[in-house]
Amino acid sequence: MSKRQRKLEQKRKHAIWNYFDDGIWELYVGLSALWLGLIVRFYWPVWYVFLIIPLLFVPLWLKEKITLPRLSKLKFSIQKRKGILAIGLILLFANMVVLLVMKDEPGLTGLNVFLEKNDLVIASMVTGSVSLYLAYAFGFQRLYSYALLLFIGFFAEAWLFPGQRLGIVSFAGFIIVAAGVSLLLKFLRMNHPLSV
Repeated sequence: MSKRQRKLEQKRKHAIWNYFDDGIWELYVGLSALWLGLIVRFYWPVWYVFLIIPLLFVPLWLKEKITLPRLSKLKFSIQKRKGILAIGLILLFANMVVLLVMKDEPGLTGLNVFLEKNDLVIASMVTGSVSLYLAYAFGFQRLYSYALLLFIGFFAEAWLFPGQRLGIVSFAGFIIVAAGVSLLLKFLRMNHPLSV
């Protein structure tokens, strides 16, 4: 692979994973939040969460069809993030400590009971932590705000409306999708016409 090809491939990967002005990753995060809200609202099995993974092909496809063809017009710098693994491990450790401190009964049995009773609290911790980690790892600044929205959505469900499954996190999803659509339209206005 020539130096020029390597540079183009690096630019391509950056446009897919680290370029956020097209709103496409907002669409993915927002649709994922909507899906989580539906799972909560309709008491669907927890394994339905994993259907978010195939949904990942939607933003990748959109990036290929919308962002990459306009790549020649895009100017961005590639920044390396330091301590990504360390921050991920710290967040994982912090979540484990919180779980162990909050459970009432000793041992793994106590942990299982706590997880069953507080699934929404766990969901808020996991989505909040993962979002914060990804925001830092990819330099996706707006994701910090979205992490807060998701965290509030799950916590509101757990503590303001205990025993009721309203799917409040779906509202956070709507807000994030709306932001994504707005950014995508702005991106298309600024980066067209596209010569094919």
